[in-house]
Amino acid sequence: HGWRVLCQQSAGVRVVANSHEGYAARSSPHPQLPVITRETARGDELPAYVGVPHSFIHAVAVPASRIDPLDIDDLLSWNFNAYGSWGVSCSVGDPVSVSIDPPLSYTGSQTLDGGDRLIFPRDFEGRTGEKAYVEVLQKFTHVFDLHFLEERSAYCRFDSYGDIEEVIRIARLPSKGDTYGGTAVTFNRRLLDEWMCLTDSVVVQTFDFVRFRPNDFGG
Repeated sequence: HGWRVLCQQSAGVRVVANSHEGYAARSSPHPQLPVITRETARGDELPAYVGVPHSFIHAVAVPASRIDPLDIDDLLSWNFNAYGSWGVSCSVGDPVSVSIDPPLSYTGSQTLDGGDRLIFPRDFEGRTGEKAYVEVLQKFTHVFDLHFLEERSAYCRFDSYGDIEEVIRIARLPSKGDTYGGTAVTFNRRLLDEWMCLTDSVVVQTFDFVRFRPNDFGG
């Protein structure tokens, strides 16, 4: 008589602070909720979205004041996905009110409510070819003069040498056999740091991973 774990789920958040010296010091790392600082931010790119079977990462930006102090229980109460945008909200009363709701209105976390989505996965059946596509926060693309190049599947600009620089890369992961594919979006970390400086914000990565043994499940 016994049992074994067939499926294990891990969900949580990670706060990514600006890696420029003088900013990261404002938020000290918490043992239960690590903050990426100048010393630990080694990568050139940061995943803003990963949607593949059994794995999910989604990054949003919130004012830096929201994590000072950190409310861990509130952050771990997040309950939303990467899909969603502005919408119309109506309330019946006297008088009836109609308003436009921003994308992060009901996240399950007061820390994240009202923040900025960095990416917007969308789809439209009227498109020729691939129906799904990814838009990026327009404030970000306009501030840094980024333009989407279909042939590179990336938001790009000219670098200091006049060469095309891929700043936000969108990777389509193909399906293999019975395994579904997915999408991954990465941001140039240096430019994301600059954005956090300009907006006095931090990036919060929500994540949810499921680990299991396929051979242990019948079907």
